[in-house]
Amino acid sequence: MWSEEPRASVAVVMGRETVGELDSFGIPCVMVDSVEDAYNLTDLWGCLAGNRLPVDYSFETSAEPACLVDVFDVFDELELDDDPEELTLQKCLSISKVAAVPGRPEVRVSCTHARDGDTILVTGNDDNEILKQVLGSLALDDSDEQVDVLLERMRRKHNTKLIRSIRAAPDNESRLLAFAGEQRLTTLIQKDAFEYLRHSESGEPAGVDLARLCITMLGVRALERVCKVEPQGLPTAPPKAWHGSYETRKWVQNLGFGEEWAGTKARKRNKPTEYVEGPTELKPLHDYQRIVSERLMAMLTSDGPKRGIISLPTGAGKTRVAVQTIIETIKAGSLDGAESPFAGPILWLADGEELCEQAIEAWSYLWRSYGRQDTQLVLSRFWSTYETEEESGGVQVVVANWQKVKKRAVDNPDYAWLAESPLVVIDEAHGALHPSYTQILEWTGRTHARRDKLLLGLTATPFRGRRDNEETERLLKRFDDNILDRGVFGDEHPQVRLQRERYLARTSLEILHGESADLSDKDIQFFRDMYWLPADAARKLGRNEQRTRKIIESILSKPDDWPIVVFAASVENAQTLATLLTLAGRPAASIDQDTSPEDRRSAIDRFKAGELRVLTNYAVLSQGFDAPSTRAVYITRPTSSEVKYMQMVGRGLRGPNNGGSEDVLIVNVLDNLVEFADSIVFDSLKEIIEESDTQSDALVG
Repeated sequence: MWSEEPRASVAVVMGRETVGELDSFGIPCVMVDSVEDAYNLTDLWGCLAGNRLPVDYSFETSAEPACLVDVFDVFDELELDDDPEELTLQKCLSISKVAAVPGRPEVRVSCTHARDGDTILVTGNDDNEILKQVLGSLALDDSDEQVDVLLERMRRKHNTKLIRSIRAAPDNESRLLAFAGEQRLTTLIQKDAFEYLRHSESGEPAGVDLARLCITMLGVRALERVCKVEPQGLPTAPPKAWHGSYETRKWVQNLGFGEEWAGTKARKRNKPTEYVEGPTELKPLHDYQRIVSERLMAMLTSDGPKRGIISLPTGAGKTRVAVQTIIETIKAGSLDGAESPFAGPILWLADGEELCEQAIEAWSYLWRSYGRQDTQLVLSRFWSTYETEEESGGVQVVVANWQKVKKRAVDNPDYAWLAESPLVVIDEAHGALHPSYTQILEWTGRTHARRDKLLLGLTATPFRGRRDNEETERLLKRFDDNILDRGVFGDEHPQVRLQRERYLARTSLEILHGESADLSDKDIQFFRDMYWLPADAARKLGRNEQRTRKIIESILSKPDDWPIVVFAASVENAQTLATLLTLAGRPAASIDQDTSPEDRRSAIDRFKAGELRVLTNYAVLSQGFDAPSTRAVYITRPTSSEVKYMQMVGRGLRGPNNGGSEDVLIVNVLDNLVEFADSIVFDSLKEIIEESDTQSDALVG
């Protein structure tokens, strides 16, 4: 559209882009095709020269200016009219293009990017937007496809440089830090520990110290753990499997780590069924074990009670007594039928993979020593993903956890053969009153009314919660109140006798006074009924910094070569204690129910090897775990159950003749819980210590 304008206010231009730019300022334009026409209109007619108009940029910066190639080194590889080293990138909050035409008011126009001499102005919020704006300012291809190509080229170039620097790092701590960065490493540490450290003089660990903390606590598995935190942002894609494969070993070596950082080759999965043959020589049973064995054999073969329970203390060999006696009874032919030898199946119930594997091991080596001649033992695993079927020929023992039996076998016609088991054994039988066990026993024909089928229980604590309650009476009645080890130690306390004979460690007790816990009526009732604090109350207690400090100081006061097991108040408390102990120079790790099997196995192995001095845990080490060299056990988790307490304490009670320690210290952290005299019930341990001290005094006298 044409209009009349004073010649002095009209700009002469030679390109459509310039027309659009000046039009945004409201400056009328005339576009010409030649330099001669432009000269005539500006110099002879007095029009404005479009390329010499006073246009400037006003901007508010958001960062310090930087050399363009320092931010986007890909420009070193592109063909530019300018030297990229001379170009500066300026990030801005806002940019305005300002035009001041003589005789007209100043005009400002907002823009997202611009070039002001050798400075590229941008307002983008991320690398993608900023690179696109830089390309547009330099009149280069700024399509989305080109931006993606250049960013990917930059990423590969950056990662190549980073991997070279990671490989050249002076140590594994620096290498892990360079690879993962502080933010990822921080996620491996319990946040409660950082909160505690914020209030301490030492402050939060950072940099190499943070990486060292992670490696000390997690060992070589720190690399695998950190690779699972936003793996897409790492300089090189991590492997999917960490079982020491060739590809994984090659990957970690490319980063400069040793082969051990690739993980260990996956342990060969145990077969569902094992066939055991061949003799081994074992030491004979001790006198008290032989008495229990004779009583058990009588139960298995006589017309008397068909139910019984062995309640020897932890470390006294109840599993060996039970398995060896059953094997000897089979060998003697006392369980044979009228027309065929005994073939089972024996159903052995345990709670947890560790206890199941311990049973498999016991049956295996004892059968080799005492098994029936020319008869094969068939050991069938029936837990987790293992399945089992009826075997013919030999004696079949099915080792299972109750969860698997209840889910797959109970009331399933395909497992009717297992329901006919002539002998059922329940390991950790203090849990035998659980409704699931009742359902399984009824399925096998062992009801309240039918008591003619063999049932044997094994436990170190033959009571429920407290010794003097109704549930304990019900538990013993389930086994016909037939305690097979009753009186085998005479009037002497079993643990005291076993301590004297060095099968159990001598025990001493230390009391560490904790803090007051503010419990609701509901919390108190839960503690009374379930023997533990409810989860929220336990977490709150575990987060008490004063209480945590007392526990830390107590552990650090012990000799630094002592292996120490800690039962923590909560998952978070276990992780916090391990972190703070490690930072204080006492290598520690924590495990709980959510710890992967690989991480749990690694932590336990490192503890047993002496690489870790303290192993903190929550709700995982009270059964199926033995660390015979343990010198101290810290019970910091409140419990109103003697059973739960003795299970925890039992992890450190093995004596020299069982490969353990001469002495073990039990440290009870007693908190002030309303309506409870102590936050931990430890009457059994007090009795053992008092009787042991009395005997020691008598010997001295």
